[in-house]
Amino acid sequence: MSACVENGCDDICTASVADSDSLKIFLPYHVEKKNNLFSIMRSLQGINYEDALDSNNHSQKAHSLFWPGCTLSSYSEDLTNTTYELLLNQNAVAGITTKCCGNLLRYVKDKAAFELYTEQLVTQLKSAEVKKLIVACPGCYQNLLQLCKRRELEDIMIKALPEVLNELGVDTSDINRTSKICVHDSCPDRSYGVFAQCLRSMVPKVQLCEAEHNREHSLCCGMGKLTMISNPEASEKIYSKRIHELEATGSDLVLAGCLTCVSAFQNLSNAKALHYLEWIFDKRIDWSQVSNYAGEAIMQLTAPPATIPTPPTTVSTPPTTVSTPPTTVSTPPTAIPTTSPVIPAKAGIQSGTKLEEMDSRLCGNDRESYWNDRERYENDKKGSCENDTECQNDKKNTRIVKSNCHYCGYLCGFLATVQDAPQGERLVDLAPDPSRYPYSEQVTRGCLRWRMNLDQIDAPERINYPLKRTGERGAGQWQRVSWNEALDDIAQRLQDLAKKHGAQTLASTIGGPHASYWPLHRFLNLFGTPNNMGIGQICWNPRIWMDCLTYGWPIEVQIDPATTRAVFLWGTNPAESDNLLFWRRLKEISKTDIPLVVVDPRKTRTAKIATLHLAPKSGTDCTLALALIREIIHTNRFDHKFVQEWCYGFDELKEHA
Repeated sequence: MSACVENGCDDICTASVADSDSLKIFLPYHVEKKNNLFSIMRSLQGINYEDALDSNNHSQKAHSLFWPGCTLSSYSEDLTNTTYELLLNQNAVAGITTKCCGNLLRYVKDKAAFELYTEQLVTQLKSAEVKKLIVACPGCYQNLLQLCKRRELEDIMIKALPEVLNELGVDTSDINRTSKICVHDSCPDRSYGVFAQCLRSMVPKVQLCEAEHNREHSLCCGMGKLTMISNPEASEKIYSKRIHELEATGSDLVLAGCLTCVSAFQNLSNAKALHYLEWIFDKRIDWSQVSNYAGEAIMQLTAPPATIPTPPTTVSTPPTTVSTPPTTVSTPPTAIPTTSPVIPAKAGIQSGTKLEEMDSRLCGNDRESYWNDRERYENDKKGSCENDTECQNDKKNTRIVKSNCHYCGYLCGFLATVQDAPQGERLVDLAPDPSRYPYSEQVTRGCLRWRMNLDQIDAPERINYPLKRTGERGAGQWQRVSWNEALDDIAQRLQDLAKKHGAQTLASTIGGPHASYWPLHRFLNLFGTPNNMGIGQICWNPRIWMDCLTYGWPIEVQIDPATTRAVFLWGTNPAESDNLLFWRRLKEISKTDIPLVVVDPRKTRTAKIATLHLAPKSGTDCTLALALIREIIHTNRFDHKFVQEWCYGFDELKEHA
C-alpha cells in the first residue's frame, strides 16, 4: 500500500468493489466458476491443454509444472505452447496447468470466497505432489508466493519464467532490433522485481532507457485490479500519467511481464509495447482478435441465465465478426494462436552457457542443431531407435566405455558408446553412469552441458590431432603430423628454451581448470617453473590451499543438515556458478532453521535466500573479516585448546585485529 500511495495510485488500490456480486459486468471474472471469461475464450478458439492438476491426470505425478496464467493461456496458445515445449525439452517441467491463481476473486467477491477457492487449489497442488511451479505472470507469481507461505506449502518452489529462461541460457542477442528499449515494472514487480530485473539483463545497457518512475517506484498501468470498472476516473488518471512517462523516454519498444500492462500500452504514440515472450520468440499477439473473443465471452456470461450457451469444446473456424466488448471492460485483449508452436533457432538454448550474474549479457553461439540432437537423444532413450535407420546404423560396430564429462569441475561419469569407423573412433551416444560419483539423476536430467559432448567431440571445426604450421604466422598453412612427431618436436623446443633462458621462462595460463589443472601443475613443477597462472588465483585455488594447510588435502564441501549449525558463504554465488548439487542443497537449507549468511556486495540470487545478507563495499572484505575476528576474540568465542595445539601466529593476529 505504501508504494501505491507514494506513486499516486492509492485510489486504484483502495477502490471498493464490495457490491460487485450484484453487477453483471463482473460475472466474467468469477474464475471459481467453470464458465468464466478465460475458459470460454479458450473454448471459442478450440484451445485445450492437458491440465496436470485435473483429477483424471493425477495417475502420473508431475512434480514440476508450467503455470502460464489465465491471460497467456487464453490469449495466445502459440506462445503458451512454444514456452511449454522449450521447458519440456530442457526437463524444467513435466506438465502444465491453466488454473487461475484466484487473485481476481479479491476484487469481485468477498474474502470467504477467495479463501475457499485457494483452499481447493492447495488441495489440488498437494494431490499432484507438486514441488515446483514456473510462473509466466508476475501477478500469479506474487499471489502463489503468498499462498504457499500462508498455507504452509513452503516445500513448493515458485520460480519466475524470465528467471528460468535466463538460467537455461535463452539467447536474445539477435532480437534486440530497436535502438532504445524501456522495461515497465508491473505492480507485483514493485515488491519482488524478478520479472523486470531479468528482462533488463537481456537488454544491452546501451539500449536500455528508464521511465521517470521505475523499479519499486514504478506507476501502475491503470488497468490493474479491475479498476477500469470499479473506478474509471482513477484508472484514467494513472493510465495517462504512465503513458506520458513511457513516451517521454523516447524508446522504440516497451517490454512488460504483465499482459494487462501490455494491452494498456497498445496506444503508445511512438513505441511498440510487447510482452516479453512476444519479444523473445518473435511471435505477435493479435489484439483485435483477442478483443473479439473477449467480447463474445462477455456477452455469453452476461446474458440472462436461461440463454447462456454451453461453450463448444472445439471451434473449427473462428467467427469473422464478433460483437465489440463493452467499453468499460478492463480485461486486456490477448493473443490468438495462429500457427503451430515451433521453437525458433534464435530463441534456442546456448549449449553450456549460463548467466555469470543476473545483470550480465549472454554470450556464445547459437546451435541450430541442438533441438534435433536433443529430440534424437530422447527418442533413443524411449526405445524408438529401432524405427530409425540412421540410429540403427550408428549402433553397428559399437562398444561402451567409461568416460567423464569435462564441462565443469564435477567431472561426472558417463558411459560412452563408441563406434569403430574407417576414419577412426567416434562418439555416437552418451548416458550418465549411475555407478560413479557424483551421479544424481536430478542433476543430469537438468544439466545442459554433458549432452554437448555428442556434438562437439567430433565436430568438424574441433582439432583432434596435431597440426604443424608450415607457413608464416597468420597465413593459415598447417600440416597434420603424428603424435610422436609433435611430442618430440615440443620436447626439444622446451629443452632448448630451458638451457638458454632457464626453466622459469616457461609459463602457462588456463581458464576453467577442470581435468587439466592437476596434470598441468605437476608438469610445470617437474619442468622447474612455478609460473602456472589462471583464474584459479582468484577463484578456487585459495580454498584448495586453505584445505591443504588445514586438512592436508582438498576436501569436498557438502552440507549435512544433521550436523550443520550455520552456513557462511563469502564471495561465492552458487546460484549462478554452481547451479547443481551444492546450490540445490543450499536451497533446501534455506527452508530450515539453519542460518544462512551470505557476504556479497550485490544482492545475488544466493543472497536473496539468505537469513542474513552482509553487503560490504567492494574491496572492504578484509575489514569485515578482521572485525569478525576481533569480535570472536573479544567475546571469547574460540576454542582455546585448538588454537594452542594447532594454530601459529594467533597472538600476532589478535594484536592486529
